[in-house]
Amino acid sequence: MNNPATTAAPAPQVLALVKDMIFAVKIVSTARSLGVRCQTVLSATGLAGACAAHQPALVIVDLDLPGLDVQAVASAVQAFGAHTRVVGYLSHTQVEMAAAAKAAGIAEVMPRSAFTRNLPELLQAAGQADIKVARPPQ
Repeated sequence: MNNPATTAAPAPQVLALVKDMIFAVKIVSTARSLGVRCQTVLSATGLAGACAAHQPALVIVDLDLPGLDVQAVASAVQAFGAHTRVVGYLSHTQVEMAAAAKAAGIAEVMPRSAFTRNLPELLQAAGQADIKVARPPQ
């Protein structure tokens, strides 16, 4: 008989709230190539549930999502993962949205181009953070 606890897939190290299929594929494929577990979610509610269930090392948020409640997203992540790094990305022209995201508690907000350039490093850091948390103290 299989024990569900031993056959379940490992929890994702990275959660990405993104609906743009091109960016979702870019994030997931880059994570996979680095050996980092990544899961995409399509709504703030889905993100809150996934954060509660998995406590990821990194949450990526597409701040260009129509109707996105940045305050709700930031609160959901902070409630379930005090040590979770949150990175939001958006168009470089959205200066007001960037300021609103930072005010809501998303400390790292970057233009889409910088996000794309820094994606491998962001994902590697999340993978390393997960390893450090998973190991018992020596």
